[in-house]
Amino acid sequence: VIPKNEGDNSRTKYFVVIGKDDESLLVGSLLINSDVNINLVRAIAPYQHCIYPEDYVFLGDKYRFIDCYRIKELSFNQIIEDGDYIGTISSEDLNKAIDLANDSPVNKPLTLKKYGIFKEKTDH
Repeated sequence: VIPKNEGDNSRTKYFVVIGKDDESLLVGSLLINSDVNINLVRAIAPYQHCIYPEDYVFLGDKYRFIDCYRIKELSFNQIIEDGDYIGTISSEDLNKAIDLANDSPVNKPLTLKKYGIFKEKTDH
């Protein structure tokens, strides 16, 4: 993740792995943010899923948002080399995040299919 502060090489970010490609070279992920970017709130707020510290110890004492607006592609090797496993989110939270990722206008069906999370839209 690009550092916010000048002189920093990196910064710690939490993310949810939502799938991997067939060759296991790339991993689809959704970032976990402390806040919703106020400058983009109109576009991205509907695609944020709130998770709570009482459900996830690694959050500390603050609720956070899974950003489902845009799937981030990470190198599988980078995760293995630089990442740390901190826990698992519930099936309910994962399914909600995947639904929001499918609803987002920027996540293309090809990308969703690449990571095995594409859901056909149904007419109600």
